[in-house]
Amino acid sequence: HWGANLNIQDEIWLKNNGARLKGQFSRVDYHMDYLRGQLQPHILNDLILSLPTGVRDPYYYDIIGNVSTSNFRASGRRPTLLELKPRYPLLGGWNYTFTLGYDMPLQNWAKYDSSRNTYVLAVPFMTAIPGAAYDDVEVKVILPERASVLEVHPPFPCDEIRRETHVTYLDSVGRPAIIFNKKNVSGKHAEYIYIKYRVSTRAYLQKPIAVATAFVVLFSVAMTLRRIDFKIHSKKQA
Repeated sequence: HWGANLNIQDEIWLKNNGARLKGQFSRVDYHMDYLRGQLQPHILNDLILSLPTGVRDPYYYDIIGNVSTSNFRASGRRPTLLELKPRYPLLGGWNYTFTLGYDMPLQNWAKYDSSRNTYVLAVPFMTAIPGAAYDDVEVKVILPERASVLEVHPPFPCDEIRRETHVTYLDSVGRPAIIFNKKNVSGKHAEYIYIKYRVSTRAYLQKPIAVATAFVVLFSVAMTLRRIDFKIHSKKQA
């Protein structure tokens, strides 16, 4: 809540279940077919994803590092388009693992009810890949520290819903996290999860107080150590 930002991150394990490649792959032949516009339809060369309106600062990387072959097209009030190109064409039987993330203004997805001091948050269940079927989807929603979860409304029955505590930097007690699991999912399941929660005023002040206390303790220890003499002095002879 301090940054008024909603971060979405997808870790995707993608496999092309099309016709498998026979023999060895030739990048020269592939580029020739690409330039002629004669690529086989089962070869996955790029992904065009439709993201929510207001997306900013997208990032895309795989196990090697950042992947620069992407095109981000923001279009005002329309859904944002993001074109991704993997490091290599995805032929039948080939796998590709990558991470996709982006930020969105929190005020567009979390509504505050001042009379009840509660928030209602809408979170996309997943980022749909056109033409893809999902064997297993896990969604983890992490709320602010010390938030109290009041209601959880998934868009459809899930196989499992569980809660745990997520601890990250500068946390003292950790953040409540809700995990949703669903098998055999398609693009039609790309709907929204609604979560109602409450955050007290004390929770907002906890992190600044914890950081300030840590700095005070650190400087106090440093000043104390500077005043202590750790040198070994030899005794003077009479």
